Amino acid sequence: MKVTFNTNLEARARKASENAAKAIFAEINGRFQDAMSAKVWQWPRVTIRGRTYRRNGSRSKGKPVGSPRNIVDFGVLKGSNSGPKISGLKVEYRWTARYARAVHNGAMIYPWGNKKAKKVLLPARPWTSAVLGTVKVSGIEPYEKDKRFSEVWLVYFKKS
Repeated sequence: MKVTFNTNLEARARKASENAAKAIFAEINGRFQDAMSAKVWQWPRVTIRGRTYRRNGSRSKGKPVGSPRNIVDFGVLKGSNSGPKISGLKVEYRWTARYARAVHNGAMIYPWGNKKAKKVLLPARPWTSAVLGTVKVSGIEPYEKDKRFSEVWLVYFKKS
C-alpha cells in the first residue's frame, strides 16, 4: 500500500507571509500616523500663526502651543502619507509634503521662508524611528514587528 499527499508547505508559507506582511504593514502605517498626533514631541519655541494657532484640534485663540506637543499643525504633513506601498514582502512608506524630511530629521531653516531672518533649528521629530524602536521617544511604544509578524503569520498559515 502506498499513501502520498502534497501539503504544498512552500506555497502555504509564502501566502501566509504575504498576508501577514500586508496586515502588519498597515498596522505600522497606523502607528506612524498615531505617533505624529502624540503629544510627546519637544519643541523649543511657542507656535503662533495668525488667529488660529493650529488646525489639529488645539485651536485656542490667545493660547499658543508649547512643549511637549504633537507634530500636526495644519495636517498637511500627516495628510501627505500615501499609505504603505506593498510589493510582496517589501514596503515603502512615504510622506510627500515638501518639508517631511526636515520635520523627521531636523533642519536649520529660515522661519516661514524669510531669508532675511536668522536661521532657526527645526528639531528632529523622528516619528518613524520612534515607532520602529531605533530612537527612544518617551510616550511612543515601539512596534515589535518581528514578534507581531510571527503571530499574524501563524494565524494565516493555519487558515491556509
